[in-house]
Amino acid sequence: MKAALALAASVGLLWLGCAGPGWAQASCDTVPRQLETMIGEDQALRARMNRQQGSDATLDAEVLALDARNTAALKDIVARCGWPDAARHGEPAAHAAWLLAQHADHDVEFQLQALDLIRKTGLRDALTRKEFAYLTDRIALKRSGKQVYGTQLKVVPAGVVLPPEEIDSIAAVDRRRAEVGLGSVAEYLRMARQKLARARAGQRQ
Repeated sequence: MKAALALAASVGLLWLGCAGPGWAQASCDTVPRQLETMIGEDQALRARMNRQQGSDATLDAEVLALDARNTAALKDIVARCGWPDAARHGEPAAHAAWLLAQHADHDVEFQLQALDLIRKTGLRDALTRKEFAYLTDRIALKRSGKQVYGTQLKVVPAGVVLPPEEIDSIAAVDRRRAEVGLGSVAEYLRMARQKLARARAGQRQ
């Protein structure tokens, strides 16, 4: 449970809040600030999770509750203002919206809606294409147990892995990753393992 919840924060695009009642029905002009607050708390909580070596039911419950609140707030933003995109709200806000949708695992229908809205932006820039690939895999893995781009890694006692049963072949995945501007699976695993090692080393200090 912990590894699955922490996955996007620990091995996502390597970048880098809870939406309280005050955000409800806020002006569309406040969307960037609202998303900044939401993603700040999201990343802080997941950083705590990444430092854990073992299960923590209380922390898992905190993450689930925060994801539910953030998903509700993001759905409200989308209903009122449309999907946050870089042209209207700035790249940080657009990226935050994508990452919050990544973490809406309890609401696959909303993730599908978000994926469609991201697709409709035209996938014009490299970052959006990469985000599209990550969310595609997030949804596909839950629906079919398979991945297209090999973006969803797993944390196991030995480190970070890409389960071979979830992909067709490394070569095919690498070709598709190149099409959306992602590096090879080997490079992705190397970076993810380094990041996990740093997080665990920090915990021991």
